[in-house]
Amino acid sequence: MSYEGEYAVVSPAGRFGGSAITRAQGVPTLSGKRIGFVWNHLFRGDLMMEQILAAVRQEWDEVVFVDHPAFGNFHGPEEPKVMDQLPARLKEAEVDAVVIGVGACGSCTPAVMRACAVAEREGIPAVGLIAEGFVRQAEAIGRALGLADKVIARYPGVVMTDGLDTFHRKVGESMVPEAMDGLLRRAEATDDSSSESADPYRPEQVVFTGTLEAVQRYFEDRLWSDGLPILPPTLDAIANMLAHTTRDPHEVLGVALPANQEATVWNVAVNAVMSGCDPRHLPMLLAAVESILDPRFGIEHGGCTPGWEPFALISGPDLGELGFNSSTASLRLGTRANSTFGRFLRMFFHNVAGLVGPPGATDKATFGAPTHVALAENEEVTRELGWPTLREEQGFAPEDTTVAVQSVVGFSLPIYTEGETVDEHLRVLAEHIAGASGHWSHTGLTFKEWQPLLVMSPGIATVFARNGYSKDDIRRELGERARVPWSQWIGCTTAVGLQVSDLEERLVDGTARDAYRESDDPDRLVPVIPFPERLAIVVNGDSARNQSKYYVNNHVHGPRIPTRVRW
Repeated sequence: MSYEGEYAVVSPAGRFGGSAITRAQGVPTLSGKRIGFVWNHLFRGDLMMEQILAAVRQEWDEVVFVDHPAFGNFHGPEEPKVMDQLPARLKEAEVDAVVIGVGACGSCTPAVMRACAVAEREGIPAVGLIAEGFVRQAEAIGRALGLADKVIARYPGVVMTDGLDTFHRKVGESMVPEAMDGLLRRAEATDDSSSESADPYRPEQVVFTGTLEAVQRYFEDRLWSDGLPILPPTLDAIANMLAHTTRDPHEVLGVALPANQEATVWNVAVNAVMSGCDPRHLPMLLAAVESILDPRFGIEHGGCTPGWEPFALISGPDLGELGFNSSTASLRLGTRANSTFGRFLRMFFHNVAGLVGPPGATDKATFGAPTHVALAENEEVTRELGWPTLREEQGFAPEDTTVAVQSVVGFSLPIYTEGETVDEHLRVLAEHIAGASGHWSHTGLTFKEWQPLLVMSPGIATVFARNGYSKDDIRRELGERARVPWSQWIGCTTAVGLQVSDLEERLVDGTARDAYRESDDPDRLVPVIPFPERLAIVVNGDSARNQSKYYVNNHVHGPRIPTRVRW
């Protein structure tokens, strides 16, 4: 392909899939009104509301308060169910207005705005409690939800680094007056049509023509780039990509949150061209997008502060023929197939889902993670070991090719193990797993989801198979051996802003297995793999080295979702 001359390019975005919400009118007085508190069990929201309610009752009489248990935790393990039931619960509680909080992280802030949108659609005025560092994100999410006008009470600073005296002062000085003003004296709604483009989206429309350098600048100015140079998405290049699927280019695969934009075969192809993908891989990229649009995956949480990244796990019989590397340096940039597949996922998150970091506002990852290369399972070695492939463990046929996408929030150091028998390997693996995920693994039990990944080089996998170990045997052993003190979990729970009571509830509601209830000693050792059966074990990497690596997913955000490729 020549890069001389000019390129006529199209947009990589999608059609807006939502609708505008008419903002509910504020109440003229709070006297005699029923005020609800909808809470996500985060960031001292109970203390915030206690202070707001005390101030309200000082000024108005006979205020009735409906506390958060009446509505459920809209950002816990039952989030989809709670959000579905929220309209009915608001009506049942007969509330005149609601305060919803707390948004002080990259996933809880969008959740607050989604709950606000639910209330406003029901004609109930809502005020969102948002920390100031997340206000721009809240405003952007609000626009994407169709909330042209949103009411926010701001917390100045970082909630979890303020002592209680400072915390109460800030709530009193900022959040209390803003919350009351938001419920009472709402400004006239403005004509903000930003959630629905004034220039209707047309997929094949050429949006710019210019040199390669000019195209780069144009896309960067519109935040349509991942920060690296792109290949121009011309109509010819897109047609060449689409020639490798029989699917209708305008087939809608789903609506990608938080931007509320339709994902189609067409814009998958556009972003694949931009990412430099081999056109033969388009059916696999479509499978990846179907995985991340599955409601269980929760792409709307992709801008959360832990900074998880989408990580593709590809399992199939002919990956080598398609150019994928499953051996030495497989997770380094360098092999086009692996590298561009991983890049495409981030490009899709950016351009279609609308998860955009600075100067955008919807991606609030504190740091992020460098996992932008797809992992291809080593089919040949897995077969030689007599182990099932990843796709077979997920219920697919041997002849299928699948793409599973999961979140990765962190990973271990290189895990080197030695010996002909498995015990020493298991001991060192367990130590590394506990070290890599010990502090964070409490979220797996709290949110009832934990799907880590253990990647073994062929040499290590061979030791286990030679000693008669199946993948299930390894899962069972590591599930018992990898442990940390319960007190470590408690400390991390409060630092994150979660409620210890939610974690302790898992000990009695049937979620936690017996290993977590062996005693009441706060320093007892508890497993860091809450659900060993969900640990994926994949063979990959250099056959000449004795190394493994452990990848940690972000609990209920981005569980492993597999999809069969439709060739």
